[in-house]
Amino acid sequence: MNDINNFFVKKYGRYFHVIIAGNKTIAIHEDGFKGKTKCNPIDKYDRKFGIDMAIHRAVLKELESDRKCFIRAIKNIDADEIKLFEIHVKSQHIKP
Repeated sequence: MNDINNFFVKKYGRYFHVIIAGNKTIAIHEDGFKGKTKCNPIDKYDRKFGIDMAIHRAVLKELESDRKCFIRAIKNIDADEIKLFEIHVKSQHIKP
């Protein structure tokens, strides 16, 4: 029977709830984003690597969610706002 370890880790200024069961690691971001890892059964489980990978996957899910929200917001910008932005960019001599 596998032991289950359950604890919190602070990384990148955020807290992650980490659960380790056998060769599986789950990291749950304080905002609910979840990252999971599983070690190949023929490999030796590395606790630190498993925790780091699970945390990174949770952070990537958060970033992907933010990216999707940003894209939805951009799609809602109307043509007049885009024209005003283009005028501003040209007046600043910035290449879009």
